[in-house]
Amino acid sequence: MQFSYFAFLYIISDVDVLIAAKAMIKISKSSDPPMRIQLGPDALHVVRFKCATVLKDAEEWEELSRSTVADDADPAFLEKLSPVTIRK
Repeated sequence: MQFSYFAFLYIISDVDVLIAAKAMIKISKSSDPPMRIQLGPDALHVVRFKCATVLKDAEEWEELSRSTVADDADPAFLEKLSPVTIRK
């Protein structure tokens, strides 16, 4: 069901291909290009919705997620993770 929803969104995109091509050229010349880019307001909406949903689920299930750490886990490994990942 989700696949057809996403496919439908991309089909109805109002992105002008010439403008999109110019945007990609601009990105290719950037000294710090993005790993991913959303071209078109529909694509941007889908990505923002997905990110918000993932963050909501992560916060809702954080306690359960953290409870699965193995007793013999290396604490140094967890220290190396991004500060965004680890809350103290």
